[in-house]
Amino acid sequence: MEVNLYIANVNFKGKRYSKSYRLSTGDILVELYEYQKNYDEYVRPLISYYSENEQVLARALNVKDIIKKGEYIMGIFGGEEKRGKETYAGLVVVSEGYDKDMDKYILRLYRMDSSIDAPRDLFEKYDCGIFNLIYRGCIHPFNISCIYRVLLSKGGPENLKKFLQEVLILNEDKLAEDNVRRLEILIREVVQPREPKFLDKGMNYVIYRGKRTFSAIAFKPKENNYILDSSVASIDCGDEEDKAYFYAAVLNYLAYKAIQLRRPFIRDQYARPIKAIIGAELSWNIVAERNEKLVQDIVKLSKELHIKASGRFRDKRYSQERQAFKDLESIDEFQKLILLLDNYISKYVGHKQLEDALSWVAGLKTS
Repeated sequence: MEVNLYIANVNFKGKRYSKSYRLSTGDILVELYEYQKNYDEYVRPLISYYSENEQVLARALNVKDIIKKGEYIMGIFGGEEKRGKETYAGLVVVSEGYDKDMDKYILRLYRMDSSIDAPRDLFEKYDCGIFNLIYRGCIHPFNISCIYRVLLSKGGPENLKKFLQEVLILNEDKLAEDNVRRLEILIREVVQPREPKFLDKGMNYVIYRGKRTFSAIAFKPKENNYILDSSVASIDCGDEEDKAYFYAAVLNYLAYKAIQLRRPFIRDQYARPIKAIIGAELSWNIVAERNEKLVQDIVKLSKELHIKASGRFRDKRYSQERQAFKDLESIDEFQKLILLLDNYISKYVGHKQLEDALSWVAGLKTS
């Protein structure tokens, strides 16, 4: 039995809805439009997506691995300042120092007014450390604008809780009551992986936003202490640096095309952008077989854009990540990159197939 699908365009007169999602008074107008695919055509790619593992996708891109999402950590920035909610300390280390004579670290955690002392032997006892967290809000096309220092334990969440509890006991007398309370709540609320996974030093990764606009950057860790937040995804390219720059450029191209076509991004991306790369025939091997020089031109432009974007996005904040791509439009290398890939799509793929590939990461065009 063939099941037809429809798109609902809902218009509200008066107030739309509250944050509690309760509709307010007013008329509601619903218009239905026939979807371009039937149910079987719509659901078949989703079944394929969820039945494929990371290694299948990695082979399609000829890379080492696909990391669909990073590590789930709760308490990074502490409790939010919302009505009825208690604020508490965060795992982000705002300032850090070391007292050599007393053999202790002096730290100030996020949302704490004063510093705390943490003896070095406590770090060793509970296998704790201060690590570099790559967070979604800091990722922009071809650039990471900031990296947070966070307190975690390689021994798992219970070790971290015990570490914080002992630190609290050592510092309780000198902390204001509100700071004691904030630290106590953090100890209750904190969540981290049992065995945190860190990026390998010297290897090449494409790191991209795992939600909404999937801005991407090529990244090579200088130490073994970089960790991805759960809202971040990655392509592990191993020791192939050029491949990381290539795929960073391709992902940013696909995100930009979705913006140009006024298509809304799907909320949770995970490995969806990888499927878009495959669907648009933009994997390294396929492009290289058709035009080896094009691959090298894309890599060269990507490297130049990583340098230029660093200055363009320094100290910038965006309410919508789409604006970051708008900021790139004035850079010549970005326009050249878009033109090269547009020409490739026109010659080898076709714009209809590109738009179909974008269905993995974005909805239909908005009015």
